Amino acid sequence: MPEGFERRQLPRYPLQLPLQHKLRASGAAGVGVGWTRDVSEGGACVELPEFLLPQLSLQVRLHTARGAIKTEAQVV
Repeated sequence: MPEGFERRQLPRYPLQLPLQHKLRASGAAGVGVGWTRDVSEGGACVELPEFLLPQLSLQVRLHTARGAIKTEAQVV
């Protein structure tokens, strides 16, 4: 098995999509950008230029060929 491989209940699929994120906290300003690295039914691994603290709630917009997908997310 490759180093760092772990068994997951939900398989991850390599998929690179641009995304925007915004803190859900009231009064939060600004939108951040990044890319997905991989996705699963239970979440996504994303690359961001900034560090976000665990447990932050975000509004996320993924940009796909068929349009945007908006969802809520939490940093883990």
